[in-house]
Amino acid sequence: MKKELTEQLIATILKLRKHVIAKNQMSKEQRAATFLQFHALRFLNENPKVTVGEFATDLCMSSAAIAQLIERLQSNGWIVRENNDSDRRIIHLSLSDKGKKELSIMRLTFMDKVNSVLKFVSEDDVKELTRILNQILEGLNKND
Repeated sequence: MKKELTEQLIATILKLRKHVIAKNQMSKEQRAATFLQFHALRFLNENPKVTVGEFATDLCMSSAAIAQLIERLQSNGWIVRENNDSDRRIIHLSLSDKGKKELSIMRLTFMDKVNSVLKFVSEDDVKELTRILNQILEGLNKND
């Protein structure tokens, strides 16, 4: 790929990021759930009773960072920590009922945010963008 095209793509992504962040700033009264918290709750919903290590691996986080995230999620009442009966060193994580409700709210919020950005392009363009991103993911997965 030509250097100019790559630079143009990077600049466009950075400009898009700036607009998305500015457009979606939440007031103090609104929920302050982060995208990381949303991703974490989605993962736990899809993978009940996951270990802390598996959770950290999926979120690409260090032990210290995952510990902070788990503490935050637990203090909000969104997750439950359970010790493994056969090995007390292993901790399993699951969504609480409150976490499931919060995930539903977050899902709607993030869908609204994404839709507020995608309203400028056609449905066919969104399908094409999704196809391209999936193609990139397939290529990255082959290299793993």
